[in-house]
Amino acid sequence: RALAERWRSLTGVLAEQKGLKLDITVDPDLPDTLYGDSERITQIATNLLSNAIKFTHEGRVSLAMKCQAEQWILEVSDSGVGIPPHALNYIFDEFRQVDGSTKRAYGGSGLGLAIVRNLCRMMGGNVKVSSELGKGSVFTVTLPLIAARQTETQILEIA
Repeated sequence: RALAERWRSLTGVLAEQKGLKLDITVDPDLPDTLYGDSERITQIATNLLSNAIKFTHEGRVSLAMKCQAEQWILEVSDSGVGIPPHALNYIFDEFRQVDGSTKRAYGGSGLGLAIVRNLCRMMGGNVKVSSELGKGSVFTVTLPLIAARQTETQILEIA
């Protein structure tokens, strides 16, 4: 919960400025402490939350942290503009954006989702997306669930 609140403090101002509701929920079945690189996981979460806020003009952005078998899930959903079906094939590519024109309405370099994908892979996980134009998108990050024990590895506090 502390990590989720950290993410809220990093992105909540952006949502508030746009009048969006930012919901964050944490599954009570998640262990209190997990192994992981908290900085890289924060980078994943804040990239996804920032994108969701950027592409949502009204409504809500949500983050859910869930436990599923031997994995934990970060799910970022929004009620934004959505992604056309053909773009789902390349949005995780470096320097690719849905609107690649020089006069596009949304800024950015086209690296955020490529970074998210690469960080997920480096940690033994993955990311996928589902979307519907005009209704929003859901980005689902799946990472190995490794409960904490004594080690020199940096510990990720999620409670």
